Amino acid sequence: MLLLIALSSFIISIKRRKIEFVNLVYGVVIGVTTLFWITEILSLFKMITFAGILLSWTAINGVAFAILIKRYRYYNCKINDLISFSISKRKTIYILVIAAILMVSVVISYTIVPCNYDSMTYHLSRLVHWEHNKSVSYYATHTLRQLTSPMLSEYIMLHTYIITGCNDHFVNLVQTFSHIFNVLMILNIGKKLGLKPFYSFIASFVYMTTPIVVAESFTTQNDILTTVWLLIFVYILLHYLGEEKIIYSRKTAIDMGILGQCIALGYLSKPSVCMPIFFFLLWLLICCIKRKDSIVELLKCACTAGMTMIIPLVPQFYRNYAMMGQLTSHITGARQLVGTFRPNYLIVNFLKNLTFNFPNILDHSSSEHVYSFIVTASNILRVEMDDPSISEDGVAFSVRDAFDKGMDSAVNPIIVGFIIATIVLLIVFWIRKLNINTIELKFSAISIIAFMGTMGGVRWEPFVSRYMIANFALCAVGIAIALQVLTTMLNRYLGYVLISILILGGISEYVLTMYDVKGWYNVYDSRVENYYTLGQLMYSDYKKAADYIIDNNINTVGLLDSENDFDYPFYKMIEDYIIDYRHVLVKKPGFTFNDSYKYEDLMYQPEGIFVISSFYENGDIFEYNGAIYKMVYSDNEGWTSFFIKME
Repeated sequence: MLLLIALSSFIISIKRRKIEFVNLVYGVVIGVTTLFWITEILSLFKMITFAGILLSWTAINGVAFAILIKRYRYYNCKINDLISFSISKRKTIYILVIAAILMVSVVISYTIVPCNYDSMTYHLSRLVHWEHNKSVSYYATHTLRQLTSPMLSEYIMLHTYIITGCNDHFVNLVQTFSHIFNVLMILNIGKKLGLKPFYSFIASFVYMTTPIVVAESFTTQNDILTTVWLLIFVYILLHYLGEEKIIYSRKTAIDMGILGQCIALGYLSKPSVCMPIFFFLLWLLICCIKRKDSIVELLKCACTAGMTMIIPLVPQFYRNYAMMGQLTSHITGARQLVGTFRPNYLIVNFLKNLTFNFPNILDHSSSEHVYSFIVTASNILRVEMDDPSISEDGVAFSVRDAFDKGMDSAVNPIIVGFIIATIVLLIVFWIRKLNINTIELKFSAISIIAFMGTMGGVRWEPFVSRYMIANFALCAVGIAIALQVLTTMLNRYLGYVLISILILGGISEYVLTMYDVKGWYNVYDSRVENYYTLGQLMYSDYKKAADYIIDNNINTVGLLDSENDFDYPFYKMIEDYIIDYRHVLVKKPGFTFNDSYKYEDLMYQPEGIFVISSFYENGDIFEYNGAIYKMVYSDNEGWTSFFIKME
């Protein structure tokens, strides 16, 4: 895919007679879209194998390379003719600082063993079952998120995983490379908005030192990849937010196609990205109304964007409908949105999400203060703060410690504090009658409005800061814009003070985050044991089952677990010794929402079944697909056991 991105970028550069960043943007969309369709097409023929993937990429890159050579000769150009930029000493310093920070991310991401909870239960577990089935079609599983959660990030991982011989050393790099690309996007969005190089650097620095962004860039989560599509969407959209009316042309059609594709790829990465996209589309609509753009031209653009948006969603919607009779699952998308329109509940939900980031190291009691504030606000507004409509699954509201910079729940006081400061600055600019109608200040305002909208619309959960990552990238630019206006047009001394605080605070946040990462950075000797870093109590029980399988030459294994047990690390313990691994007895009493039992093979009789989170006593037996299975051992409490097939 990386080769196709490079080839596509050069082909576009030759066509345009100039190397520009936008060519790389188009190349990224082309590369990931191609990977998506390769995966879907190979899946139809059950050809998701090493040979299938390798041949597909060889053929596609071969065609791209042939096109590149043909265009290179046709336009009779030289590489030097395409390059027309120079870098000052000051820009060089900015680039070196950014490169140093990002290089650290690459090294850590490659060397760290994936171990976060979601990776062990469904992100990486999907890869195992897809590779085994040679298809991304739905299969029987106790963890429904393996099927219905956004899958684009795992599609990219799947190609890397299979090409490297089912090796997971590179899976974290999907997020890391997305992180690097997002930094480039922020720099170029700043440039497009007229930011001076220093303030573009500030925007990227704010993003790179935001704790949840840093911590998640070392994982197999998907929020940073999701941010890629939002930033590309906004970058392309900026061209149509000025005074010039939209005229449907070949270039416009291409851009509309890219916009639609970004919405689709964003949705397939994480549906929450649609919220900030909505606010930017609303901004575009207002601009079109003010400019009195032609309705016919706008309809052409909408149809082009709509078609390119809908087509990539069809495979996932089809699989969902075939299994559940509906296009989306109840555990994704709508489940993350607030479940009420009552204003008082929406206000409390907004405050819960926003103040989640307020704990800071300057006030060691800040977590308690935030909690007390939410309790007080809930009482005043007569709201049950843990109501399921504003708290996912009714989970009790909690506030993280200021030093919690974990991969799933890091608090981010610096960037949120400066978002609030930017709101104040924008109000001051309006009162002082500065030129607030410029596109850059409008961008700053819309970015913050989109962030606030997300805070109000996303249902609170203990991991809510992950949903903020895409918004943080845009807000980082918005903050830099406000600081540039403040420093150059209002009060440069106050501006420099705020910038100094921002830089020092960012450095502190980055150091704290890296220190937190140290706590789960390959803490055990073996790679397999490191999978259990955040679930070490499970390790001995899982290892006992793995040892039994290996010692007794069991080749086919069934897994009977509850939802969200550690599927992936158990498989990695036994992958070299078995030939078949599947979830069994998926349809269980009390789990009526899981329709994946439809895909269970009623003829499958594994030699052994590993049971997790279900109580059995020594000597128990059960029947599965006509075969009798007898327990051969159980842990002391009876919640982890192993059954073998009786002859």
